[in-house]
Amino acid sequence: MLIDFAQQYVGALATGDVERIGRWYHRDARSYGPLAWPAAGAGAIAASLARSAARLDGLQTELHDVFANAAGDRAALRLVRRWSQGTARRSAIETRYLRLADDLIVEEFVGPNTFQLADLELNQWGLAPADTSIDPSPGILAASATEVSGKRPESVAERFVDAFGRNDPGSLLALYDQRFTLYSPIAWGLPGRDPLAPFVQQFHQGFPGLRLALLDQFSSADGTRVAFRFGMRWHNTGTFFGHPPTGDHGTHAEFHSLRLADGLIVEQIVTDISYGIPRYELTVWHREYPADTEDPAPRWVRVAPANIASPLQAARPTRSTERSCTRNHDRHNR
Repeated sequence: MLIDFAQQYVGALATGDVERIGRWYHRDARSYGPLAWPAAGAGAIAASLARSAARLDGLQTELHDVFANAAGDRAALRLVRRWSQGTARRSAIETRYLRLADDLIVEEFVGPNTFQLADLELNQWGLAPADTSIDPSPGILAASATEVSGKRPESVAERFVDAFGRNDPGSLLALYDQRFTLYSPIAWGLPGRDPLAPFVQQFHQGFPGLRLALLDQFSSADGTRVAFRFGMRWHNTGTFFGHPPTGDHGTHAEFHSLRLADGLIVEQIVTDISYGIPRYELTVWHREYPADTEDPAPRWVRVAPANIASPLQAARPTRSTERSCTRNHDRHNR
């Protein structure tokens, strides 16, 4: 079952044990994220995850959300890490977007939904952001204020990237329900549709000529959950949320998770799978970010590094399993 797979995998991440973590990955797996683009091979991926776990005292992980496509070969999994730092307990949220085959992860895109760990990685641990300028996937469509290319936008993800890239507030807001809530590393739990347009406008003000390219998308069997990945090409020649321009240019990558109701977006959770822009927010502008960031979904399970099963005990996700897990999770959210 999908939920069993997710629980056991999240539990393995808490162990910090290279062998246990590595069992969940195909030997030729690729992991793309802010610090490696990619980490190649199960051993390298597991070693990186083990090093991260070792830095976090008293680490616990919690599974809060998971959904898959109808075929069961794509999944989005969101977890919370909790650890001790001095006398305080801290937490951070991340999402992992998985491609599965034969009960193993063959490809993943990973990044933070909140900045608590990103801040440590960049400002205290001295880790270097990865170069994400070359993407493993061809573009589906691309848009800027002056140019569009690729297929005609049809899906919610395609229409979002097209409207955002063209800086078209009307088309963008048409995708959203009035009950909408945004969860972003710089705006956690921002309610309502109306604040979205000025929020997006800041990106076009700070990065004139911003270009977005849609690179990947999948949805749940019932169409109420959507995940999509896009890249940005930017040049910071304007003020961004009041911060002065640096004159620098580069790339940035994100994966978003959506929850839909009657075809409209009611929840959007942003995952920074690169530090292209966040490194400026955290190390140059030293921007304040939300620190009290509880996950919007209830905790399914909390796991600590003990008695973690092997992946062979977790059945491959199926269409019926995915539907059952989505229904159960939606009942929790009502």
